[in-house]
Amino acid sequence: MKNNKLGIAFVVGVMAIFAGYLVSSGKINMVREHIWNLNWNWLAAACLSIILYWLLEAKMVNNIIKSMGGHQTFFEAFKITMIGQFFSGITPFASGGQPMQLYLLTKQKVPVGQGTSALMSKFIVYQGTLVIYALVLLIFKAQFFIKNIQNLFVLVVIGFGVNAVVIGALVFFSRSKDVNKSLLAKLIRFGHKIKLVKDPVKTIKNIETEVEEFHENAVQLRQNKGLLINTVFLTVVQLTLYFVVPYFIYRSFGLGGGNLVNILSATAFVLMITSFIPIPGASGGAEGGFYLIFGLFFIGKYILTAIILWRVMTYYFWIMVGGIWMIFTDFSHKEVVS
Repeated sequence: MKNNKLGIAFVVGVMAIFAGYLVSSGKINMVREHIWNLNWNWLAAACLSIILYWLLEAKMVNNIIKSMGGHQTFFEAFKITMIGQFFSGITPFASGGQPMQLYLLTKQKVPVGQGTSALMSKFIVYQGTLVIYALVLLIFKAQFFIKNIQNLFVLVVIGFGVNAVVIGALVFFSRSKDVNKSLLAKLIRFGHKIKLVKDPVKTIKNIETEVEEFHENAVQLRQNKGLLINTVFLTVVQLTLYFVVPYFIYRSFGLGGGNLVNILSATAFVLMITSFIPIPGASGGAEGGFYLIFGLFFIGKYILTAIILWRVMTYYFWIMVGGIWMIFTDFSHKEVVS
């Protein structure tokens, strides 16, 4: 909880610093004027894209849980999605989202092994689809961006490398049952030495049971080709909805010369570049990446307002909505079902 409060304080601090910069530099009036003259139909399209992104996320989690015989309503899946978005937004590398989602799944009487399999499978599909999607865009659009932005290729390649390593590690651990048991047992014994685990023998036994269940569910999911294809397809749609948000923002300014595929590619590359920044929401790096790449499309005087709109829609809006869901969620009395 202490770390969560620090994350929230960090996000609020970043917002305060940025607001202070706008006021002290006198650019607040320029931003206000731009926003006042926006085409709100295009902005509404951007908001709708974000909402559909959330709904697809919940749909995929719900599909996977049900495929394993779990009982979960779409409303419950959406609740988990939004609270996960909140904790992802306030933790480095978005590391807090999945643990909180797993916790909530246990409160919905989903076994730990089953919930872990569902969330990890969803994450592997998402990361894999993201890398392939961005790679395809890079192949077709690399020349355009490398020509116009120096050193972009190096940053994007680093981003690809980080994501590829993450996918490889997740796939390895999802298949290596004995390795998982060994590592977890060592962690539990270490926890016992530093007084965090009272009964290491009992804890290791319980963990081994959950690991067995996790791998059984993982095997079932890999064998369910229909579910895999459906999840990949929905992930492609989901990513496209996210990538198209800057295009809608671009059109809301009354601009129309930018190529849609170029803008989709630019968003994918920003996501690749910022994926290895160990700060909540990749703050600073996300804005810098957007400025670097989208300066190709937005007229100079609009880029600052565009950054603000993009970050509000793809980060702060997520935290705000997820926070509202969190306020009305009971986190007491954890129920772990074996």
